[in-house]
Amino acid sequence: MDRALRAAQGVFLAADSLRARVDAIRAARVESGPPTDESSAGVFIRLSDLLCEIGGDDAARELVVLLGYDDPGVRVAAAENLVEMGFERYVEVARAMEECVERGTDTTALSEIPFVLAELGEPGGVKICVRLLKHRDGDVVGAAVEALAELGDPSVTSALVPLRADTRTLAADDDDPNQAGPVTVGDLVEEALEILAEHGAR
Repeated sequence: MDRALRAAQGVFLAADSLRARVDAIRAARVESGPPTDESSAGVFIRLSDLLCEIGGDDAARELVVLLGYDDPGVRVAAAENLVEMGFERYVEVARAMEECVERGTDTTALSEIPFVLAELGEPGGVKICVRLLKHRDGDVVGAAVEALAELGDPSVTSALVPLRADTRTLAADDDDPNQAGPVTVGDLVEEALEILAEHGAR
C-alpha cells in the first residue's frame, strides 16, 4: 500500500494534466487493492477527496468505483464527494453513474447510487432510479424505490405499482431502531406510493 501510494504521489505531483492525476490515483487504487483496515481505508478516503478536487469525467468514474468498496467509510466518502461534485458538475457525475448502471454488475455501488441521486435532487436522477427498478438484486431495487420516494416525482407511480407484490427481502438496516423484522421490496413500494400520493395531492 505505502509503496504504491508513494509512487502515485510522485506521478500525481509531476502530472501536467487532470487526466494524468486521475490515472495516478487509479494506479494506486488498483495496485493497493481494497482497504483491509482503518488505516488503509483512511488512505482511500483521502484519494476520494483528491478526486473531488480534480473533478471531471474520469474523477467521477473513479469515485463510482470507490462507491462499490466494502468499507463503509470509503463508500460514505465517495458518496459525499460525488454529491459535492454533482452540485457543480452534475452531467459528469450522472454520466459516471449511468455507465455503472449500464454495466449492472457492481451491486454495492448500484445500491448507493440512488441515495446520491436523491441527495442531488436533479430531475434526471429519477430516470436513472427507474432503470434500477429492473435490476435483479433486491437491495438495488429497494434503494431505487427509497430514492424515488425522496425525489417526489408522482409520475413514477406506474413504474412502482408492479413491484407491490415483490417479496424479495432486503438486507437489515442496523442503524434503524424501528426495523422490527424483515423488510421486502413490496413493503418499501407501498410506503413510496403513499409518499408520492401526498406529493401528487399538493
